[in-house]
Amino acid sequence: MARAASGPIPATPAGSIPIKPRERRREKRQSLTVLGVLTAANAPDKPLDVAVSDVSLHGCSFRSPVPFRAGAAYTLRIGTGGLHLASTLRIISSRDRADGFFDVGAKFV
Repeated sequence: MARAASGPIPATPAGSIPIKPRERRREKRQSLTVLGVLTAANAPDKPLDVAVSDVSLHGCSFRSPVPFRAGAAYTLRIGTGGLHLASTLRIISSRDRADGFFDVGAKFV
């Protein structure tokens, strides 16, 4: 049985092409720029506006002014009028950005 190496990952030498991580998504995401409203089950009176940047059958990503805890569940609503999407999602990742916002990845449950 092989064991995984431990320790830091070595830096990519200058001039070489970095190795891309394996794609985990099951479906291709469609680029989208739309305002979404995120609400927590325990705080439906405190909605948070987020900028949805892409969506697929299984998940989405959005930009948020606050970080999120992986595993937390929320309801996301996007669209206007009679054409909208409302779904429960689970946070997969939340990464900070240089501009003070957070890139958040989530899957629909």
